Amino acid sequence: MSPQANTILLALIPKNHVVTSVLDFRPLACCTVFYKTASKILCIRFKPLLQSIVWKEQGAFVEGRWKISLINTVILGMEQYWCVTLLIPKGVLNLITKFCKNFLWNSEEGQRKLVMKSWSSCCVPHTEGGYDIKEVLSWNKSIIIEWLWAIDNNSDSLWSIWNQVYNIKSANFWTMPIRAYHSESWRSILIVRNDLIARAGSLETTRRILSNCTKGGRLKLILIYDHFREKALRISGYRGVWQRAVLPKHSFIMVLAMQGRLATIDKLNQKGTCLVNQCIMCKAANETHTHLFFKCSFNAAVWKGVLQWLAMQDRTLDMRRELRWITNRRVRRDWKPHWYSSCLNAAVYSLWEERNTRIFRVLAFYKCNSEL
Repeated sequence: MSPQANTILLALIPKNHVVTSVLDFRPLACCTVFYKTASKILCIRFKPLLQSIVWKEQGAFVEGRWKISLINTVILGMEQYWCVTLLIPKGVLNLITKFCKNFLWNSEEGQRKLVMKSWSSCCVPHTEGGYDIKEVLSWNKSIIIEWLWAIDNNSDSLWSIWNQVYNIKSANFWTMPIRAYHSESWRSILIVRNDLIARAGSLETTRRILSNCTKGGRLKLILIYDHFREKALRISGYRGVWQRAVLPKHSFIMVLAMQGRLATIDKLNQKGTCLVNQCIMCKAANETHTHLFFKCSFNAAVWKGVLQWLAMQDRTLDMRRELRWITNRRVRRDWKPHWYSSCLNAAVYSLWEERNTRIFRVLAFYKCNSEL
C-alpha cells in the first residue's frame, strides 16, 4: 500500500483566542477517501462476527443486540447514575418504566400490544423466573435509604452535614415529623423513612436490617434493593436456561415457554380472539404449551433428531423435566448438561419461530386472496 493512501492529516483547531497549552486545541483527523472506504468495507464484513466476539454488556449499540441488555446497560444505567446524584420525581420514574415496557414488547405510544409477562415479574432475578431487570421505583427507594443511613451514621459528606444543620437541627431524625415548610426532596426522604420503619415493624428492626446490609463500613445498594424488592417464588430448572452456552434470545423465549406465557392459540382465544385452535405444525390437535413442547408429532421428531445427534436418545420429551435434569447435572467439568441445555433452548426458540412463520404466512395468503 502506498504511504500516501494511509496518511492522515491531523489539524489542531484552537478553542480560545489565547492559546497557552495543547489542551486549548481541538484535534480534527482528516482521513483520505481510500482510508474511509477500506474502513467501511472492513466494518461491513466484520459486523456478522460481533455477536460471537463481543460480550453483551460491551456492545449496547450493535444492531440486533438483546433488548434486555440494552434496557439494563443503557436506559436503566443512565437512570441509576442520575438517581445517585438527584432525587428523581416519581412521575419521571413511571415514564422510564413505561418506555422500558414499550421497548421490550415492541409496542408504540397509544397502541395496544399483547404483553406476555407483567413488568413486575420481569423485574425479579433469574432464580425467580424473571429477566433480572432493575425496578426503577425500588432502586430509587434503595438510594434514598442509603441517604438515610448516611444521615444516621453522621457521614462527613457535605450533603449530610448540610441536612444535619439546616433540616434536622436538634431534632431526632428518626422521629421528627413532616412539616409543611419542608422542601419536596426532604419530604420525600422522610416519607421513605416512615415507610421503611412501617415495613420493618420498629426502629430497632430497621437499624438491624441496615446493619446487615453493610459491608466494610458502607451500605451496599444491591443488598438493600434485594431486601425490599418484590419477591416471587423460586423456580426449578432456571440453571438450564441462563448460562453462557445459551443465547440470550433463546433464554428469553424459554422462560416464557416454562411459565406458559407464549401467545399460543388457546391463550389468544382466552383473551377474546376467535381463532381455530389447531396446531399449525402437525394439524392433529389443539395448540397449547404442553402440546408444542413436545407432544406435537412434528416438534417431537425434530427434538428426537437433536437427541440422536447428541447421542442422548435416553432423554424424555418433557421440557420442564429436562431443565430440572440439567440443573441437577450441572457440573463445571461435565460438558453434557451445557451442550444439552444449549440445544434444548435453541430447539424451543427455533420451533416457536417456525410456528410463527407458518401462521403469518397463512394469514398473509388469506389477506392477499381477500384483496384480489
